[in-house]
Amino acid sequence: MIRARAVRAAALAAAALVVAGCALRANEDVRASVAGSHLVLENRSHADIHYQLVQGRVAFIPLSTPLNQLADGKTLKLRIAPSQRGETIDLVWWRPGERIDGSEWRGPDRLRRVRVALDELAEPLPNDEAFVRTCVEVAATVAEERRASATSSTRGPAPYFSAAKAESDCLKEVEQWCATAAAPECARELTNQRARLASVQQVLARHREIAVERKAGAVAPAGRDTSSGALEVAGRDAFYDLREGKVDRYLARLCPNARALQSGPFMQGQLRRAGADFAARGVDIQRVAERAADHVTFDALDRATLTARAPGAPVVKVKATFERDGERHCLLEVAELR
Repeated sequence: MIRARAVRAAALAAAALVVAGCALRANEDVRASVAGSHLVLENRSHADIHYQLVQGRVAFIPLSTPLNQLADGKTLKLRIAPSQRGETIDLVWWRPGERIDGSEWRGPDRLRRVRVALDELAEPLPNDEAFVRTCVEVAATVAEERRASATSSTRGPAPYFSAAKAESDCLKEVEQWCATAAAPECARELTNQRARLASVQQVLARHREIAVERKAGAVAPAGRDTSSGALEVAGRDAFYDLREGKVDRYLARLCPNARALQSGPFMQGQLRRAGADFAARGVDIQRVAERAADHVTFDALDRATLTARAPGAPVVKVKATFERDGERHCLLEVAELR
């Protein structure tokens, strides 16, 4: 009896080992799918794999390294960039094969391919996807505004904008705020991004209005004192002289009494510090907020505020004050209103 039980136990143990061996045998169950904002890779093949994501006709060397390994039973979520939507992507995977030229690196046993369509998401977009797209649009609009500013004020070359870098930066930023699309901080930061976008779009629209006005002759050229438009141009030019550290040119614009008061070493040092502060913050004159007989007040974009976490319109006030000197106006000062 005891011997019979022992035989049955041994048979059951052997059967269990056989079943376990069959269940753990490596297979081809490697999956790729789209879930919301992410591409999801799943390894259910009962063995570690190595992989490469390939979009289009891109050549690559299928090396088996720890950096491209997906362990058995693991799932990897990768955020899909907005520029990838509407495309297809291939998950190419393999297991380690023979050593390459006797080195420690192994090539593939053979390449398998799983193709995935990165379809557009249906509206309304989840907050994390909307954040990325709004963030990219903010970066593009800021670059366009800076180009318009450089063109309208002739203050140096227009800045270079890289759409790929902007998208990459936004994909990194979204991970800070949107661990999940439903996270409350994700909704908050999306609201902030939309506020920034609306503000920059408003500034850009004013640049375009100024360009149309200048083309039509509605804005007087520098040096002509025929209307309040001359004060606008003179105040704008004086601000940029100060911001760019051209203190001598700024002083030359001042009324004689004001120039005498500010020409000493101490006051010139104060002017240079004020100009350096404008430059460091990226303050840039935008629209005229108020015109009067003796002053012009500008709304100015403060880019330090624009990139800050606190929401709100990134605008400060810059006032140029004038005095009548015979038949023309001369400048008393340019200062930020606080």
